[in-house]
Amino acid sequence: MIHFFSVSLPNNIKSLRLTVPRLKRDYPDSVHSIIVPDESIAEFSDLGSQVRLVPESEVLTLGEFRNIFEELKDQCRFQHDYLPREKWYYQQALKLAFAIAKSMEGEFVVMWDADTIPTRRLEFFENGKSLLYGSLEEFHKPYFLTVKKLFGALPDRFLAYTTQFFSLTPEEGGVLLDRMVYERKVSRDELATRVARSMLAAVFSSHREMGYLISEQEVVGLSNQLLHGGKQRPVYYLRWGVEGWLDEKQRDFVARCGFTHVSLENPEVRWCKKQRWTRLFYLIIRSSLKQAVYGRLRILHTRLTVQEYARR
Repeated sequence: MIHFFSVSLPNNIKSLRLTVPRLKRDYPDSVHSIIVPDESIAEFSDLGSQVRLVPESEVLTLGEFRNIFEELKDQCRFQHDYLPREKWYYQQALKLAFAIAKSMEGEFVVMWDADTIPTRRLEFFENGKSLLYGSLEEFHKPYFLTVKKLFGALPDRFLAYTTQFFSLTPEEGGVLLDRMVYERKVSRDELATRVARSMLAAVFSSHREMGYLISEQEVVGLSNQLLHGGKQRPVYYLRWGVEGWLDEKQRDFVARCGFTHVSLENPEVRWCKKQRWTRLFYLIIRSSLKQAVYGRLRILHTRLTVQEYARR
């Protein structure tokens, strides 16, 4: 049985109204959790009994996360009295802590981004291991420098794991916990703070300028690849350039074209506008060419460039 979960603000409720029923249809025996701000639980109540709503405070409070920043900020190469993009980093910590905790309870876990709507079924596990997927569109090198600091190594060859989901088995969760906090005997109360501290310490000690410097999807995916080895399967999706929400016919068409999901970045804007068919055709053609040609060439190119970047 798969335990799907998302971390969400209220602005993604419309996406979740499509995502949760679709995942339930494709994976009938699955369970679903959504981690939400404590003060927003009532806004998610219309999702009904399909999901378990988890208050953020059950995992890690924002106050606790801020305290960790205060403890570590002297390690920063860039000096700030506050953590830029604080809420974004907080969500990374929530995802990692919840996934590791559930995997350590013996569950097979899949994190699915709250702004992402599935269009076709994916297999996440095979023979007790996570399948390795990779993006042919994304490749943000600062993520890998942070992961190298966390793990001490990177695979020789890899695609980005920024695919809007990750998966974790009980074995993989234990290995990831070892890599992040150097031990498995961590109490449930301490786990989230230890994971968040490890994450922020790696960010602060690896970079000279603040920005988007860690991805929980890269952390989990690269840990799994270091554990199991093997090649990644390219996954095709639409994210950049999507201008509005897609109706059912458009989502079915996207699936028939081989795309597994659609992400609605900046949902306040995307849900105010219907996706045009003409623009959708253009995105599908552009993404297909970009991912099939440029993306595959990138596999060869980044064998060296990532390692060189990580040596800095």
